[in-house]
Amino acid sequence: HCINAFVKFAIEAMKHFSALDQSVVFELWNEPNTVFWEDLKFGNVTEYAKLAVAIDAARIASGIRSNTTLVGPAVAGFGTNVTWQFLEACGQLGCFRAFDAVSMHAYRNSEEGPESILPDLKKLKGILHNDSVKLISGEWGWSTCNPSHPPPNSSFHFNCGVSNSVADELGAARN
Repeated sequence: HCINAFVKFAIEAMKHFSALDQSVVFELWNEPNTVFWEDLKFGNVTEYAKLAVAIDAARIASGIRSNTTLVGPAVAGFGTNVTWQFLEACGQLGCFRAFDAVSMHAYRNSEEGPESILPDLKKLKGILHNDSVKLISGEWGWSTCNPSHPPPNSSFHFNCGVSNSVADELGAARN
């Protein structure tokens, strides 16, 4: 079974790396609300929650829960309707209890500024039903790519077209 194999791998990785450094943070899976295992348009929250719960149970059984830090779900598109649906279902399926902190990718429209995240954080706290849960941003920033003069690197050129995450250098520094 795929979940059992991944859990074994994750627990061994946690044992290994937490023995080397007590400050290691493990992210369960990056952006599970996008294509995730099955070819579903917005991820497979049911399988993701099963994985989170199984890893947490294995952390408890192996005695490493107290010296490991597991975060998730590291959702993409934080603040969108589809992401809210994923987060609400994730909570109902018990995955938040598996995490030491709830993570998201808090990209904002560069014209709105970082403060625009505050209503979304409040809404997330409401979904969690627990004000003591730690929230962390696993990714956040703005590209300083100038869409009209992109560098020759094709990956940078691609990112120039992402209008909500592009800012000039002054705008990125200001935010």
